[in-house]
Amino acid sequence: MKYRRRYMTREEFDARCARLEELCPYLSATSGVRELDRNRQVGGHPESKHLRWNDRESSSGHAGIPHVGARDYVVNQAEAIDDFDGELSFEEIEARLIDIAKTLGLWAVNHDNGSGIHLHVQGEAPGGWSFKGDGW
Repeated sequence: MKYRRRYMTREEFDARCARLEELCPYLSATSGVRELDRNRQVGGHPESKHLRWNDRESSSGHAGIPHVGARDYVVNQAEAIDDFDGELSFEEIEARLIDIAKTLGLWAVNHDNGSGIHLHVQGEAPGGWSFKGDGW
């Protein structure tokens, strides 16, 4: 399936995340905007979309590039399975979440960066780094 995604404003990103949370009430946000120190503490990439600003110099020499944002969500497995009347496995639900997020115009991937598997969504295309595995 081809998804129609484009760079969005922070307001659009927030609205789409709110819609994702409305459609999937078994999601709990665990991370949003981070300060640099917190990003370092959790092992975040220096160019993480969780940072409000990219404080590293860009390839064009400009510092302080604004990011739209990123959010991480954990899934309450029991609630999610119940929401699908037990007809889908948890792995199928995770795949469905990616599809829902992408349909909303978000970039999304399920990944584990050492803190446990979670759904990561962001309002702009990945750049400068990548996750292991598929999903974007």
